[in-house]
Amino acid sequence: MSKTIVALDFSSREEALEFLKEFDSPVTVKVGMELTYAAGLDIVDEIKAMGHDVFLDLKLHDIPNTVKGGMKNLARRGADIVNVHAAGGKAMMAAAIAGLEEGTPEGKKRPLCIAVTQLTSTSKEAMNEEQGIPGEVMDSVIRYAKNAKDAGLDG
Repeated sequence: MSKTIVALDFSSREEALEFLKEFDSPVTVKVGMELTYAAGLDIVDEIKAMGHDVFLDLKLHDIPNTVKGGMKNLARRGADIVNVHAAGGKAMMAAAIAGLEEGTPEGKKRPLCIAVTQLTSTSKEAMNEEQGIPGEVMDSVIRYAKNAKDAGLDG
């Protein structure tokens, strides 16, 4: 897996696949909501068939059982990295790992699971007033990161 992750922030399958033709060697790409919703999860299979690694950036955030089921299905798709939103709590994050372990095909490596702590667009004011979380954004990031570690996430 490459150290650099290239964002495929495209609104269509065709744009993303055309862009990937520019690379002479495999890269790790981020497939977010925009492309996933436009192209469907089959885009993961197509990118993997080209030899690239895939970070499926969907930030799952729901009740633990729903996230577990979602991750079980995502593990079968062959993504290399997936993520959750840490605001879902430790139980949800642990369920994500359990789903990945159950869904990973035998003989394959479980996708890495990382947590989003606070979105880069979250200001202190929004966090304090809208989310009801007091303090500095960095304090929230650290608290969520510790929870992710405690839940067994990879990062």
